[in-house]
Amino acid sequence: MDTIEKDIERRNSPPNELEQLDIFLGKWNVEGQNLQGAPMQADSMVKGIATYEWQAGKFFLLSKWSRKFGDSSHIGMGITGYDPARGTFTTHTYDNIGLSKAYEVTVRRQTWKFVGPHERATMEFTPDGKTFTEYWEISTDGAQWEPLCRLTGTRVF
Repeated sequence: MDTIEKDIERRNSPPNELEQLDIFLGKWNVEGQNLQGAPMQADSMVKGIATYEWQAGKFFLLSKWSRKFGDSSHIGMGITGYDPARGTFTTHTYDNIGLSKAYEVTVRRQTWKFVGPHERATMEFTPDGKTFTEYWEISTDGAQWEPLCRLTGTRVF
């Protein structure tokens, strides 16, 4: 293989950091509760599913979710990738109520943090990777934060 072919192969290979996203792969049953900061159906129980899979090429992790709470639902999708130049993960989400959001994502061991201008979350996986807890907060001004929801996910496959 000559130098040009090696360079193309290197550029077409996903960064090793993306392997950390493997912990998300599969289908998850999700349940929990909307909390007092939820703009819709505060204090209602939440139940749904989430799925995570690699896009062809393994540069981006695709997620889809569908959750019911009270008489409402939240359905959406997300794309997570890694920016080697900045050394950070980012997630972009889109949902059935017309919202498009972007989050900076950091990881330390089994704990993932998602930070956006008006929402932030901490997601912690158990050591065996079979369950996670997820706690979201919301802010109207980016300074004062209120509890949004608390969720637990259990891996189905």
